[in-house]
Amino acid sequence: IQNMRKEAGFEVTDRIEVYFVAEGRVLEVLRQAKFAPQVLANKVEEGTKEGGFTREISVNGEKVTLTLVKA
Repeated sequence: IQNMRKEAGFEVTDRIEVYFVAEGRVLEVLRQAKFAPQVLANKVEEGTKEGGFTREISVNGEKVTLTLVKA
């Protein structure tokens, strides 16, 4: 998520919203959202968001689609 923030051109202090589509173990980790304070996320929500910065990535071999939006 931190790399995506940089790619999206967000400032270090920008608050964000994180949207995700995932399966398996990654889905459970994302649902818990314990990482939210470290990435300055006001919201972590399952699903997608139009107009956000979206990337499909692999986490431990599982596909994840993440979308970041400035809050």
